[in-house]
Order: sequence, then C-alpha cells, then structure tokens
Amino acid sequence: MERKDLFINNDLSMMLSRELASAQEKDVEWEKERERIRKDAEKVVENPTETIDAKAIMVRGIRYAGTDEYYLKPFTEGSDEEQLTELRNLEYVASLTLLPAAILVAGHNLIEKEDYTKWTEMLFNLRYVPLQKAFCYCLKSHRDFCNVLKTIDVRRLDYPHTFVLSLLDHWFEWLTRAFGHLISYDDERRNYDMNPKAQELKKEGQAVKEEWEKELPVMIHEIMGCFALHLQSERILAWATNEPLRDDTLSNPYSASYNRCIYQIWDDLSKVVQLNSIPEKDLNLNMLLLMANKAVEDHDEAYGKEVYEKLTGCLIRENFSNMEKKSKVEEKRQRTIAKLMVLIKPDLDFGGFVNGVATRFQGWNLDYQQVYAEARREAYLICCLFKVFEIQTVEDSSLFPLWKNLVDVYLHEYRRCDNEYILRDDFTVPFRVAVEVAAKLKDDGCRDYLHEMMLENILSIVALLTVFSECSMTLADNIVKCLLQRIEIEWPSAKMLMEVRGQRMLEERIENLIGQLKKGGEK
Repeated sequence: MERKDLFINNDLSMMLSRELASAQEKDVEWEKERERIRKDAEKVVENPTETIDAKAIMVRGIRYAGTDEYYLKPFTEGSDEEQLTELRNLEYVASLTLLPAAILVAGHNLIEKEDYTKWTEMLFNLRYVPLQKAFCYCLKSHRDFCNVLKTIDVRRLDYPHTFVLSLLDHWFEWLTRAFGHLISYDDERRNYDMNPKAQELKKEGQAVKEEWEKELPVMIHEIMGCFALHLQSERILAWATNEPLRDDTLSNPYSASYNRCIYQIWDDLSKVVQLNSIPEKDLNLNMLLLMANKAVEDHDEAYGKEVYEKLTGCLIRENFSNMEKKSKVEEKRQRTIAKLMVLIKPDLDFGGFVNGVATRFQGWNLDYQQVYAEARREAYLICCLFKVFEIQTVEDSSLFPLWKNLVDVYLHEYRRCDNEYILRDDFTVPFRVAVEVAAKLKDDGCRDYLHEMMLENILSIVALLTVFSECSMTLADNIVKCLLQRIEIEWPSAKMLMEVRGQRMLEERIENLIGQLKKGGEK
C-alpha cells in the first residue's frame, strides 16, 4: 500500500501505533503457520473453483455467529430481486462472515499486485453476496474500486444487481470513513501536542487531506462513470438521494465531510441524468430538490409547477425532527424551495401558497397524525416563503407591503391553530426564520412590524423569549418596553415551571436575554 493510502485508511492514533510498533518477535511456530497460509493462498489463486466451497463457508459463518438459518436461506436461495430487498441486512451478514485465512490473504495479495483479473475470478467463486462483500473489504483505495469495476464481468455473478449495489454501499462507506480518518490529522482537541512523532504525522496527514479534498470531485466523477458501466445512472442517483444527510446543528467536521461527499455525488449525477424521467417510486425529498434546482436553472415554469406539486406531497412524509434548530442542511433546502416558489409565482402570491397547504385543524373524524404532518409541512413552507426575501431582490417601495402581507398571512394561520403543541413545536419556527431575515432587510419597518406582531400574538412568553434569544438583532425602544412589561408579569411563573421541567440551559439563555434587554435594545 502506498504511503498516501496508509493515511487515507488509518486515523492519527492508528497511524501513530503503526509507526511506533516494535518489531514482532516471530517464533518458529508463527513462521510455520505463516508459511502454511501462504501456500494455501497460492492454491486458492491457482484453482479457486476447486478450493472455494462457498456454501460451506456461508453455513459455517452464519452458524458461528449464532444467527442460525435466518439469513442463510434468503442469501443462498433467494433470487436477485428478492435479495435486493435485504440490502440493509447485507452489511450485517457480511460483517459476521468469517472467510478462511487463505482466501483473505490471497485477496489482499492480488490487490497489492493489482491483479484484478484473478481477484475477480475468486469473487465469482465465492458466489453469495455476503461472502463477496466480505471479500471486498480488502479494497482500500480509489484506484482499486475503479479497476475492479472496469475488470469485472457482472454477467458471471449469480446476483449481479445485489452485488453492484452492495459494492456501491461499501465504496461510499469507505469514502466517508477515509474522509473521517484524514480529519483526525487536524487534531482539533490538541491531544497530541506533546508528541513529536505525532506532530510529524499530523503535518504529513494534513498534506494528504488537502490533496484529497482537491481530488474529491474528480474521484467521484470517475467512480460514478465506473459504476455506470453496470448500473443506470438513474438507479445510482436514486441510491444516492436515499442516503440521509447528517445532522449539522452541532459543529461536527465529520458530519460536514459526510454531507460534502453526498452533495458532490448528487451534483455529478444530476448533470447526466434526465431528472424528468425519474420513476415515481424514486421521488424522495432529495431527488425532488434536485429537480427543483433543474427547473430553476432552466427557468422552466411548467416543470417547476409539476415539481412543486410533488414536493408538497413529499413534505407530508418528512419528519423534520430538526426543524426548530439552526441547520445548514435545512437552510439549503428552504432556499431551494424559495427559488422554486419565485419561479412558479413571480408575483409573490404568498396567500396562494399558504392556502394550498393550509392545515385542517377542525372537522369530523380528524386524523391527528395527519394534522401534525400537515402542520409541519405548512410551517416548513412558510419558512421557505420568508427565505424568498433573501434570494429575491425587491424594490424599496414594494418591500414593506410585501413583507407585511406575508407576516399577516402567517399570523392568520397562527391564530387559526388551536393546538398548543403545534404552536409550540411547529408554528413558532417560522417566527425565528422571519426574525433572522428581517434583520437583513433594508427597511427597519419590516423588522419593527414583525416584532410588534410577535409581541401581540405569541401567547407563550417562553416561546417568545426563545425566538428572541436565538437571534442577533436590534430591538426598537417601544418593543423593548412592551417586552419587559410582559416579562415582569409572565416570566416568574414560567421560570418556575421551567425549573420543574429541568430546562436549565434554555432558562439560562432567556435570563441572559432579559439581562441584555434591561440594559438596552441591542442583543
């Protein structure tokens, strides 16, 4: 393995252990065992058909793991289509698989020699996808993945679609894990400041990381082309958009690098895939947002309306568990939807958008699970409408009337809601987005009107102060005065309730806000 690949496949602590490891004392018995495995490995390479009993390996591995026959039948007798439905279990089964030492050594040696023809021949004889995936663990470089895909004849595989998709999963796992290894060389917590050897490795690892980041778009473009030899690009994109983005509400470089890899894959594939030909079953939220971007780029209003209709249906099925938090992922999504809204209704008919997704809070035989889903969707789309003011330039004379119109439309929905949980968890979120956007607008009247309406309409003092405590802003004197009046009357009892509920962190944040308000309007 090249030195660069060692850094890619090992984090700082692992690399340090490799560098500092003393020479292993090898006794006579160890040497005998090593020589025996080497000879067995050579026999496997020379005649894989005779030396590899795939069924016996599969049975032994599964029984050893204690999973009995649960996974044996689907992965040895099931059809390719049936096994595709078990892809999520495949990684688990492969991780439990104990391949004979001779097969593992033979595989690693062939990869080191770049003899991909003989390596794929062994792969064919392993037959079952869990065994084949376990065998693929020896692929540890971009070059290896590309060459295997260029060499392999998938027609010789018993389960070609399942294998290729499992290899796609494995490659992505390797890619993101490699990125995580390289991030470790930044040593943000400074755990190795006093270790001279670690400092040398950090410097070398950071250089590899910098090169890797520059090469990432090229590598992804190349590997996508290699996978496209065996899978339709539409199918690969469907796989990629089903990969969930990681929560980025906390500062986490690993989540950021993971998301960057996904974004790069989407960007590369969306350039070659006809997005309007994607089957209905593959229209998840990420796919629809790619379609929305395409409609905006092409200025295709008709296509944009079609995408928006499908998008509103998809949003019902989304969880939005992090909607109330500041998430770069959600901000990016909301800005994309905002651009789509401007495309299909350039007159900025906010009421038309909201009326199209308005939540039905009352009526006969309501499904409350559906009500909560509709409310989350409505709140999410209203957030997108406020984002319109970030992505669309509005004439100074029209700015306040348009802003007031949107605030009024939203207040109508807020007042209409009689569910305290929806008001607290969902319908408060657009206020936070609105406050952040208003702080950036040229007309201070937009900001002051929003703050005034919030004071008059948000019944919960905790919800009101939570929104204000999350954002940096300037409050007008009259707003500060009214807010302090409400605080004096309502906060003592609300504070006692928060203490009972153990909401200490939020309580401290609100107390800090109150202290700032008493000093002046700046926060």
